[in-house]
Amino acid sequence: MYKIVICDDDGKTTIIPFIRDQFSIGRQDGNVIRLTDRNVSRQHAILSKEHGSFYIQDVGSRNGIKIGANIMPQGAQKEVIPEDRIQIGDYRISISEKDYSAVPFGKQVDPKVDTGVGKVTPYARLVMVEGEDVGMELALTDQLYIIGRGDRANMFLQDPSISRAHARLEGSGDNWVVSDLDSSNGLYVNGNKRDDYLLRSGDVVEFGNTHFRYVAPGEPFDVESSNLEEWQAENASKSRTIWAVGIIAILLLMGVTLVGLKYFRDLNPDDAEVMVRLNEYNQVLADGESELKAQHWEQAAKLFAKAQGMGFGTLKARELKQKAMLELEAKTSLEAAKEAMAEEDWTLAVSELSKVHEKSSYFNKVLASEAADKLCEELLYKIDFMKDSGDREGIETVLSAIGDIPYASKECIQKRDSHLAAMK
Repeated sequence: MYKIVICDDDGKTTIIPFIRDQFSIGRQDGNVIRLTDRNVSRQHAILSKEHGSFYIQDVGSRNGIKIGANIMPQGAQKEVIPEDRIQIGDYRISISEKDYSAVPFGKQVDPKVDTGVGKVTPYARLVMVEGEDVGMELALTDQLYIIGRGDRANMFLQDPSISRAHARLEGSGDNWVVSDLDSSNGLYVNGNKRDDYLLRSGDVVEFGNTHFRYVAPGEPFDVESSNLEEWQAENASKSRTIWAVGIIAILLLMGVTLVGLKYFRDLNPDDAEVMVRLNEYNQVLADGESELKAQHWEQAAKLFAKAQGMGFGTLKARELKQKAMLELEAKTSLEAAKEAMAEEDWTLAVSELSKVHEKSSYFNKVLASEAADKLCEELLYKIDFMKDSGDREGIETVLSAIGDIPYASKECIQKRDSHLAAMK
């Protein structure tokens, strides 16, 4: 197995297994590999693996990247081979296949004192950082979780501030979307109320008074070996940072001139990252709309959920995501209805077809009317037997059910009315 070997100028070494296709590197919380020295940009580089080859890309860093003695051009991508020396700030990084059995994965090894910085797992985790059992980990090894304190929850949290079905967490690998299920106290991520949010490494998810840190696969972290007080102080200031980014984004969307933007970037180079993120947001939104046109509903919904979590206004992304989800549900219901009709289960067929909204591209009124008439015919047939047995109460129940059939024909309703009149 290949490993990422990180050495700092104090002689400390960190070993991380290369179990992801891509590692973001930078000073900002949320990077998979977070290097905290000030000479590392907030978003500095991306280390990736593709078709068995390794690449390092500069993502607009201030101090650049050196490979051996050569400085990479800003924004460039370069292939690296195992044991190449990559210099980012005061850190020396290499990819290695060597045996590091004496060094635990995800641990910093100080020449003087062995200091832990956290374990590494191949799956994502939620680690409790505030609540009754700080340090408790929830391994995200399934694809869907209902979080709450009720019977429906498969991620059970005994906290009175949490609803019985509080939130939904769905995904795999390092791609997880958390959604509020109309909980009493709401869903918050990094101190901000959210309906849907694509989690990023380092995010704090708040379910009532219980808070978890999202830890991506391959990221070294545990509460015991982290400086929790310092980390919580950083998290408390994150809301202010998000507000500042939001104000900048609004100015950009109102039409700040190119000359003004150039001056703005020259004034504070780190703020140029906002432009990069805004372009990424627009691209994710455009990709989602392309998937929507291609009727790839699930892919579109995931992209719109990702856009919602990027901090540049969520209204359009949320509306488009809801449209994609409705179409996905409509498609599923239509397929289930057709299967039910093939098995002459008219009750199930009508139930599934009633879930397909009339504005959906999957709405089929002819099919809905056909299933409704078949169900009506079946129920009217039952009434004949109930008459013979004198089951008046049963007849009334069936007649009421006929009146509730969506898209029932006039003939069906007339026959029901005739039975009602006869009973009087």
